[in-house]
Amino acid sequence: MIASTTIMGEVNIEASEELRDMPEFNRDALMDYINSFLSKYTVAGEISHTDIYLKKFEASHLGRPLVFCNVTLSTQYGIISEHGSAWGIKQALRQAMKSSLFKMEKFAEEQALGTYAEEAYA
Repeated sequence: MIASTTIMGEVNIEASEELRDMPEFNRDALMDYINSFLSKYTVAGEISHTDIYLKKFEASHLGRPLVFCNVTLSTQYGIISEHGSAWGIKQALRQAMKSSLFKMEKFAEEQALGTYAEEAYA
């Protein structure tokens, strides 16, 4: 498990053993990518804790493994958990993070307006 504390809160990354054994798995680059993604798309203080789980599957395409990623965010709006899978670590992580941040924005809007905007204007 990799742990780091940033402006965006604590970030924990857990990777399966198969993924950690890959030569292209770079812990520092992965942590930098996560921190830059969170700092770009979130406001400081919205996320208190981030858990990321990565697992490599047997399948591969053009030398890139199929990777599953689960992202759990502890936010001021509640706990949000989303997943993604793609060919490669960064793509799977990006897919799961985008889904999580979209859901966080939805919860923030629900809290501000009392209901989600699509439902309010329907």
